[in-house]
Amino acid sequence: MFYQEGLDRVLRFGDVVRGYISSSLTIKKPILSNQRKEHSYKIDIEVPQYSVVLTPCCSIGDNTITLTPLMRVFSSFFKNPYFAESLLRINQEMTAEQAVPPKDWKKLPEEERLKRLQVGKAGKEYAFAEYFIYAGNDIFDEYEVKKNTIKNYMIDFKNVQVLKCSLIKRPEMAQLEDTPIIDSKVLQLTVEARRNLREKLAAYYARVPAEDTILEE
Repeated sequence: MFYQEGLDRVLRFGDVVRGYISSSLTIKKPILSNQRKEHSYKIDIEVPQYSVVLTPCCSIGDNTITLTPLMRVFSSFFKNPYFAESLLRINQEMTAEQAVPPKDWKKLPEEERLKRLQVGKAGKEYAFAEYFIYAGNDIFDEYEVKKNTIKNYMIDFKNVQVLKCSLIKRPEMAQLEDTPIIDSKVLQLTVEARRNLREKLAAYYARVPAEDTILEE
């Protein structure tokens, strides 16, 4: 199972919540001087229908959590039959051959195919390292992708924001007036699904760039 049947009355890592603002900042270039001149920047504000808590359970409190909005999955995922059968496979490690559409795999030179099959642990690694798919459920709106009607949504590890609110407290410190924070919670992951999210998020940040690997050798 992907979701726990009942909801704990505390915020947990991976929880789906509602009612929070999401913002994104776009700038033309860094503001490196104090001179009074025109600076170009844009702040986009929206209220996504649902967001996901990405703060580890033991760190939730002190008026702060990190959130990422749930978004629709990419239609390009359905080009790969392995993903089309179950989008949740994107959350797991896989072979290089499973990670690309069969026709694209066949186009690769034999040497490149062998090289890709040898990476990762036992020839497996995460594809689309920055994305994690949430299973469809009764509260998510359905939509159509490549003639498939689905309720799956996903999060992007690159799009994480800090939220500050005085109602966010450690469970043992929470008071009755802090109830709105708990009431914003609509879904909770099972222990297994939460572990899968934690492991993929950890792998995303643990990736070693090629230039560092060369220096370490």
